[in-house]
This record gives sequence, C-alpha cells and structure tokens, in this order.
Amino acid sequence: MTPAGLLVDSQGRILRDLRVSITDRCNFRCLYCLPESEAGQNSYRSQGARLSNSAPILPQWLPKDQILSFEEIERVVRLGISLGIQKVRLTGGEPLLRRKVEELVGRLASIAGLTDLAMTTNGLLFRPQAAVLRAAGLHRVSFSLDSLARDNFRKITGRDGLDEALAGISLAQELGL
Repeated sequence: MTPAGLLVDSQGRILRDLRVSITDRCNFRCLYCLPESEAGQNSYRSQGARLSNSAPILPQWLPKDQILSFEEIERVVRLGISLGIQKVRLTGGEPLLRRKVEELVGRLASIAGLTDLAMTTNGLLFRPQAAVLRAAGLHRVSFSLDSLARDNFRKITGRDGLDEALAGISLAQELGL
C-alpha cells in the first residue's frame, strides 16, 4: 500500500527524484541535439548526410519570459518535496548558462526535506563557478562527456572543450562534488 499524498508511477514506484531544466540554451552544438545544419538534423535517419554543404540552422531559444523564474522553480521543488521528492537535479540545455545559477542553487539547497541537489553540465563553464556552486549548497555534479578522444569530442559537440571538461571533473572531485 502506498502512503497517501506521494507521487507514484504506473508501476507503483514512489517517485523521489525530480529533474528541472532551468534553460534551453546550450554552448555546445551536439550532433544529436543541436546539429549545425539540416543535414545534421537528419543524419541519424540517413547515411551519407553532408554537413559542409548545408546551410547553418540557428537554434530557436525560448524567450526569457517563457522559461521558469527562480521563484517558479523553487515553488515546483517545494511542491515536489511535499509529495515525496527528495532529490533534485538541475539540467538544461546547459544549466551554467543561466544567470545567477548559484542563487537558485542556494534557494533550493535551503529547502527542508531536500536531501540531494545535483546538476548535469557539459563542463565548459564549470571551473569558474564550481566553488561558488559548492558553497551555495550543490551536493553533486555529473558531466556529459561524449568522448575522451579529442577529435570525436569536437565532432560530436561542435566545440573543442575536452580539456576544460576534464579539468572540471578534476575540480569537482577536489571539491567533493
């Protein structure tokens, strides 16, 4: 029997984790998410798609007034906790592109009943913000790392950020994240 007032999925499992996308913006152009061209968008469907002959496709980001404010995110998390949520993961796009993300982390970290506050990042912007995020209350961080081979990393993400991502992982370990 499930305790009343808790979130339960169709398999009868009590939901304890909540992922919150705090922005749709990203500083990578991964082939599987934000390909540089129409051919890239269709490359998973067809063999031999050529990115170099295609016109660039610019991402269509949501207007800022259509993404959740920090107050709205905090309200959703508080409601989730009242329904049994214990862990929250901040995601994106790339969550470190959200201005004042450390403020949001601090607000969420102070909510009673939240036992784990995590973030998923591509790591490109992590090092300059890491200590502030840790001090604000971030418990854990995970890195989206598509390849350890520099050429593959660049090909997949559209950016040369492998060294920065690896340095971010090392710093996260040092900070206990």
